[in-house]
Amino acid sequence: TIDGAFSILLVGSDSRKGQKIDDGETGELNDVNLLLHVSEDHKSATVISFPRDLMVPIPSCPGPNGEENYYPAMSEQQINTALSYGGLSCVAATITELTGMEIPYAAMVDFDGVIDITNAIGGVTVCLAQPIEDDMTGLYLPAGEVTVSGVDALNFVRTRYGVGDGSDVSRISNQQVFMSALMRQMRSAETLSNPMKVYSLAKAGFENLTMSSSMASIEFLQKLAGTAVNIDLNRVNFVQYPSGTHPYSPGRLSPDRYSGDQLIDIVMSGVPFEVAGVGRAAVTADGSAPAEAPV
Repeated sequence: TIDGAFSILLVGSDSRKGQKIDDGETGELNDVNLLLHVSEDHKSATVISFPRDLMVPIPSCPGPNGEENYYPAMSEQQINTALSYGGLSCVAATITELTGMEIPYAAMVDFDGVIDITNAIGGVTVCLAQPIEDDMTGLYLPAGEVTVSGVDALNFVRTRYGVGDGSDVSRISNQQVFMSALMRQMRSAETLSNPMKVYSLAKAGFENLTMSSSMASIEFLQKLAGTAVNIDLNRVNFVQYPSGTHPYSPGRLSPDRYSGDQLIDIVMSGVPFEVAGVGRAAVTADGSAPAEAPV
């Protein structure tokens, strides 16, 4: 297993280059930013989502030519531009600067990765309180338990206009529901006892994941798998980095540093905690909106 507490950053890239889905959009942004922190005793974990519209300082990051060409530090930019400035390491450095958390491990998944990984395990089953009807992505799902795979799985984590108020903050709720269900399904006996699923999952991961040098070894992945087995899935919390409306950039968010520091202190302490509310996109069975979560 991996010694002690540790953090892994998972980034979702929206690059269309070489992907099965190509709608003409160009560029590469880190539109999904998830930071997994595992406690020292490996019994609990927290996943922190960072909204793509968060305006934050970006540190100086190496450009395409490495040390020969550094991008200058910027006092405030949208967090999802960090990938385009300096790659995966720049995203990690940006989140470290925001949170103070050391990030020794990082991985990036693209559109094809979501499609292939969900196909490899036979789809991911999520429970919807209300139907999703999103004309922008072409995603139409009924209420109740639904198994999504392939392109539908990708659109489920990307949909904005089909959930909540159409913001990225609402979309994060979908992403967290999806990740929670994916973790449970990957840990299930039906997956781990099926050699073909395990092989297909490993193949999809190696073909579609870009990993930091610290992660890109069979030895590390074996240690990670050995550690993950010990984590109690009932003690995995999904939270969102606190934020508020940006004072002068419409549609953008400012980090709530005070609440954010409190959240990070709790996460780093390793003390189990419970989330007091639900995300903005979550709805009750009768369709009413729930109370807003404090973090």
